[in-house]
Amino acid sequence: MFGRERILVWVSEGFSHGRDIVRGVLQLARHRPDWEVHRQPPGRRTPPVGLAAGAYGIIGFVNTARAVGAFARVRRPMVNVSASLPQSPWPVVANDDLAIGQMAAEHFLDRGYRSFAYVGHRGAFAPQLEKGFASRLEAEDLRYVRFAHGSAALTGGRSLTEPTAEMVRWAGELAAATAVFAIGNLVGAAVISACKRAGRTVPDEIAVLGVNNDEIACESVEPPLSSIQTAGEQIGRRSVMLLADLLAGVNPPESPTWVPPLGVVTRASTQALATRDPVVAAAMGFMASHARRPITVENVLDELIVSRKSLERKFRQHLGRTPLEEIRRLHLQEAQHLLIHTDYPMAEVAHRSGFVRPQHMATIFRRALDCTPSAYRLRFRNR
Repeated sequence: MFGRERILVWVSEGFSHGRDIVRGVLQLARHRPDWEVHRQPPGRRTPPVGLAAGAYGIIGFVNTARAVGAFARVRRPMVNVSASLPQSPWPVVANDDLAIGQMAAEHFLDRGYRSFAYVGHRGAFAPQLEKGFASRLEAEDLRYVRFAHGSAALTGGRSLTEPTAEMVRWAGELAAATAVFAIGNLVGAAVISACKRAGRTVPDEIAVLGVNNDEIACESVEPPLSSIQTAGEQIGRRSVMLLADLLAGVNPPESPTWVPPLGVVTRASTQALATRDPVVAAAMGFMASHARRPITVENVLDELIVSRKSLERKFRQHLGRTPLEEIRRLHLQEAQHLLIHTDYPMAEVAHRSGFVRPQHMATIFRRALDCTPSAYRLRFRNR
């Protein structure tokens, strides 16, 4: 196509986050008649110099020294969509790993956990994930144990979800009611398998949470793995806008653009509560199953043989919040999910997430997130 500029998108589509990034790139790039997008061929890890040199601009997931060397030689305007390199030679638009780690800790704290573990890689891969997880726990004066592995320790030369004896021993030594944050979905699946082999039940004894929400990976393990949904499409769209600026001669930003995660997709691996109090567990179960309805504390009391004063005391003791605060938190989670993943008007979002009126939903958003529902939707969908 004469007159069109070749844009190279060097992002592997072999993992869900990469596919989301490419999808976001194509959403905007297809509206540029001057661009011709070329994607990374399956199985290729480092681009041939000639392919990169023939590009007018590049969007790349660059996370190794070898890839840095290959792209640096061609000297083309480029945006890096990987957060793994401490010092990227190109402007970065990538996951806010610090926020992801904090979200993981918050997910477990909301469920009453006080014993934690982190499963990461040996070396410095994605250090901000662990830093965010640790910082949120430290704010509550809590600590965690760590299991570090490389590819050999994780797989033992077998399947990616096949744990080694080392991991099985580690899982067997975890304290009861421990919440485990795994650096990825395959790692999380391996942790679940290790727990089973060690005779530990998930989620009753050990809760497990992954990252990137690859639905196939998460649903192919039993119990299905909860995972943090990262904002791949938003990263793709923002990388297109930044690359267009670079090609137009605009100076690159002075600091990376970190895109926060969208939320936790809860599956069975984290659906248990750390509390053993049967009243709190029953109340939480009722609230979760009615999170899309405009329930009140009185509705919860109707299901339980307990006074309101006793329920309030138990919630504060075990979860650090009131029953009403928990109901509002669940409604807010539902609304956030609908605002990001649907085009429902505000009245429909409010109705489907348990708010009596859109105005009430807006009030809760301002109190909890310091923004309106409309601003929240724009923040995550139009960047």
